[in-house]
Amino acid sequence: MKRRVFFVFLVAIIGWGLSSCARDITLNRETVLFEIQKGDTLNRIAKRLADNRIIRDPVRFKVRAKIQGYDKKLQVGTYQILPGENLDDLIKKMGTGQVYARRMTILEGWNIYDIASYLVRQNFISNEKEFFKACERIDLVEELGVKGIKNLEGFLFPDTYSVPLGLTAEDIVVLMVKQFKRVVTPEMRQALIAHGLSFYQALTLASIVEKETSVEYEKPIVAGVFYNRLRVRMKLQTDPTLIYIRQMEGNWDGNIRKRDFTNTSPYNTYRYYGLPPGPIANPGKSALLAVAYPAQTEYLYFVAKNDGTHYFSSTLQEHNRAVQLYQLRRK
Repeated sequence: MKRRVFFVFLVAIIGWGLSSCARDITLNRETVLFEIQKGDTLNRIAKRLADNRIIRDPVRFKVRAKIQGYDKKLQVGTYQILPGENLDDLIKKMGTGQVYARRMTILEGWNIYDIASYLVRQNFISNEKEFFKACERIDLVEELGVKGIKNLEGFLFPDTYSVPLGLTAEDIVVLMVKQFKRVVTPEMRQALIAHGLSFYQALTLASIVEKETSVEYEKPIVAGVFYNRLRVRMKLQTDPTLIYIRQMEGNWDGNIRKRDFTNTSPYNTYRYYGLPPGPIANPGKSALLAVAYPAQTEYLYFVAKNDGTHYFSSTLQEHNRAVQLYQLRRK
């Protein structure tokens, strides 16, 4: 009788163990990606895993995470979860940050120097030279009718990307150029060249507009100002081109100096008429649309009001008064 009771107990233990093992694997039948976002708690992660039919029991997930010591260490990122993956392995993967992909956020108005610095700081690439070399892949945009350029400045579309681990600098450049092509449709390209500029010139102007203002409603107005200056053969005189020259020279320290206004670089819009040879940054969609559909105004001047917006003027006299009001008195 005792032997029979022991046998039944042993079978029950084995059955419980097998059942426990079955519960300790993921439910997904295909490989899936799951993102832990900034601010996610253990409860939220467990619930989302269960809601997406990746795990059976959110409580069991939380208990296993606490047992392993990862309950407060699950790291932000995108994880690849294999079919039937062991729950403990999954928790360890999330707790040690074995991400499948990372978020890469390229801001509107960043140029190749800003992007390269960001990619190195965030450990997407090992050095900036890799990125600069990758940006020489001008064959990526030749089908757009753009030839004779030195790099892909302007075509690296600002956006938030999910970047799989192991991508090279060239892979990242291709990713951003492909996004540019998706956003800049044939219809937008036609609108960009409808004002007498080539596509590359329009892209260059959009980069200047992007650098001059971050206020959305101002972008078409700023674009209109520069179109007006080009029409009356007036120098564009835009400070961001001076900053870009210094970045190309590798000596930008955050301050524009008097000698910068006489720099002989063809990017110097205080010295030369017309647009610079190419983009000085990578414009977002709103700046591109501003150049495609500029505001129709008589403005030729604008000055920063120190609140993020600008005061626009049609005459030099009015502009000088605005400079006195918003700039000189402040200083």
